[in-house]
Amino acid sequence: MLGKQRRAFLAATTEYLCRRFKMKAPAWTKKPEYFLHEEWNPDDLCHNRRRAAPEFKRHGILFQARGLIRL
Repeated sequence: MLGKQRRAFLAATTEYLCRRFKMKAPAWTKKPEYFLHEEWNPDDLCHNRRRAAPEFKRHGILFQARGLIRL
């Protein structure tokens, strides 16, 4: 079973990729167990909250989502 932080990160990543590829995000990403009560910075690369991708901020994660998409 995934921990709270990994569940939130998975949901945020799913929402981000769905938005990026113009798809509807699955309903499970909106369930309360996929949100954090306190912000988490998984890699210390996103020092500025404003730079975090909106899907990640909504789930309580400070993450810029750089590198998730490489074409």
